[in-house]
Amino acid sequence: MEIIVTHVNADFDSLASLVAARFLYPQAGLVFPGSCEKNVREYLETINHGLSLYSIRQIDLNGIKRVIIVDTNSSDRIEGFDSIFKSQPVIHIYDHHPGQDPKISPEVSVIKDRGATITILLDLIREKGISITPALATLFLLGIYEETGSFTFPTTTEFDLSAAAYLFSQQADLKTVNRFLAQTLSAIQLEVMADLIKSRRIHFLAHGGNVMLLKSFKDEYVSDLAVVIHKIMDMAGPQAVLAMVRMKDRTCVVGRSRVPEIDVGRILLPLGGGGHSSAAAATIKNINLKEVENKIIDSLDNRTEQSYANIKDLMEERLPYAIQELIKKTAETADQASYPCFVVGGLVRDILLGKTSFDLDIVVEGEGIDFARLLAEKVGGEVKKFAKFKTAVVTFPNGFNLDVATARTEHYPHPGALPEVKASSIREDLFRRDFTINALAIQINAAHYGDLIDFFGGREDLAKGLIRALHPDSFRDDPTRIFRVIRFKKRFGFEIEDGTESLMGKALADGMLDRITNQRIREELIQILSEGQPYLALEALQNRGILVRLHPELALSDNFGFLFHQIHDLLFHFRLIIGEEEIEPWLIYFLAMTEDMDFIHTEKFVSDLKFTRRQKNKILTARKRSRQIVELLTTSPEDLTPASIYRELQLVSTEALILVLARISLLPDKNLSEEAKKRVATYLVHLNRMKVMISGEDLKQMGLPPGPDYTQIMEAIFFARLDGKVLTKADELDYVKTYFR
Repeated sequence: MEIIVTHVNADFDSLASLVAARFLYPQAGLVFPGSCEKNVREYLETINHGLSLYSIRQIDLNGIKRVIIVDTNSSDRIEGFDSIFKSQPVIHIYDHHPGQDPKISPEVSVIKDRGATITILLDLIREKGISITPALATLFLLGIYEETGSFTFPTTTEFDLSAAAYLFSQQADLKTVNRFLAQTLSAIQLEVMADLIKSRRIHFLAHGGNVMLLKSFKDEYVSDLAVVIHKIMDMAGPQAVLAMVRMKDRTCVVGRSRVPEIDVGRILLPLGGGGHSSAAAATIKNINLKEVENKIIDSLDNRTEQSYANIKDLMEERLPYAIQELIKKTAETADQASYPCFVVGGLVRDILLGKTSFDLDIVVEGEGIDFARLLAEKVGGEVKKFAKFKTAVVTFPNGFNLDVATARTEHYPHPGALPEVKASSIREDLFRRDFTINALAIQINAAHYGDLIDFFGGREDLAKGLIRALHPDSFRDDPTRIFRVIRFKKRFGFEIEDGTESLMGKALADGMLDRITNQRIREELIQILSEGQPYLALEALQNRGILVRLHPELALSDNFGFLFHQIHDLLFHFRLIIGEEEIEPWLIYFLAMTEDMDFIHTEKFVSDLKFTRRQKNKILTARKRSRQIVELLTTSPEDLTPASIYRELQLVSTEALILVLARISLLPDKNLSEEAKKRVATYLVHLNRMKVMISGEDLKQMGLPPGPDYTQIMEAIFFARLDGKVLTKADELDYVKTYFR
């Protein structure tokens, strides 16, 4: 058995989507919730619609094989969710609201940025060439008109307009649409409306703009509160409205905005709300009306509008000259080809923090891959494109790589998945990012060079030292942000904003980490272990119970902080000796992090994380041989020869040697530690770089027949050179004559 369901308190978009889905799933029954909006109920009672709608109580819930969910992806909004899903049916979702409920793991998830869900389903119906009756065209048009506010809401897309035009071609009746959308308010709604209007006050924002604040208190439940708010919006004409209505034990907050600079979805985020930038809602329990109002005002003052500033002088003061030149060449290309062009992300953040950064990323409004080709032609570079993500990498003649991306939005098919992308604006591109401090951009076109783009209060959060998620579904869309928020907290010494902390905690409690692929976990661990002081972030991961979720045997040793400090000091010492490019610091810290795991568990952990063969060999060889290396390096000098040191040390990586030295450094005998360090330095600087001077041709001229013996001879000469038994080429030739003739 198959059923199609929608959310409680259904509106016309819900009803239209429910009916439309039947065209895609003709064997499914339509299960309509017991509650619906007043105008929907009137439609069902007065229009001869011919729909077979069932309540949850009329359905045999045993043996349901597939459930199609429309106009919601939240289990909390589906009547009888627990009963319906006892048999664990296959789930398909069609919705226009962002986010994903962790209780639902859909086989098919079609969630698109549309003004109405019916638009999504209608596109699929049209693709299949299915015709519809005028009555259904009218119902579908009701859904689009209501959900888009007759195409006045900012969430309206060109797809909604196209869908409406098609419905008119199918004889949709606009009179019926007007009849059911011209709603008459009930007595209780009129009372609430009067209370709200009487309470109204305007809150002026720091950088321009205003929000009308409304509040009311009622002992009984008030349905269709959004309808009341829309009428007030139409009458008063504010840029945005935030209405708070106390009903029994809870306060319902409804937000609506007409302008992109005031994002009501973000304003209600600290209150646990959700929705779009233009329409959002929240329900708060156990807090009085005044406390709710204060929270909203705090959020308004901190987070709503774009902050405009020009930081050209800061760019010139804090950016390396080479980066400035790259930016100028990129800007020239953008101006010549009429691309709005922006520097985004970490570089902008680091300029404002006064930190040196080479992390240059470019976003353009328009086709990023085409722009990358133009830039490469201008500078004589090469392009590598990634069409799926609308990005490209331009390699300049000097070897510098510049990431170029199309300004885009993202949709995550399910938590932890890689995103599906489509072209959009710089605002939408910044909104898809992880935290406000990383959602900053600088326009570099000549007319706006140095203009800071800050839609979401990132600069203020930098000043306050706060890490704040951009929207309620941030950690569900991409659970790897759990690692990132901790990494940034420890790198900058910032605090995690309370609402963000709550969202992260809920994502952990809901098992979002289990949705991440092992490869993505590996990359996040490498990022953390590449920080200047990685032990701080690792300690935070352990304290939050995250490390043990990655592997049940993964736990930091009691003295890991001292060990990591020793590694840090040794890294500085050996980078001076052998150069930075020959060492992978993160690998040393990974070895230290997993030091208390036995070999079998380490091998499985490394295999699960899908390290490269080279990385895996380095890690496992270090684990196998570290004890022997410690014994070798702590042996008395008279028992060692350079050749014996080389034979053992050349079997392991430089990273493993540094970890062994760090471990020896913790021993009480500091002379032993210094001696071990000298031996490793001698090996890396001298022994490891020593070469035999004679060649196979020399051996041939000496009358030795070519063959496997050549390798044995060369090895013997090499070890003799290590121990100082031969010094010159003549010595090597004499050595061969003495021992191999």
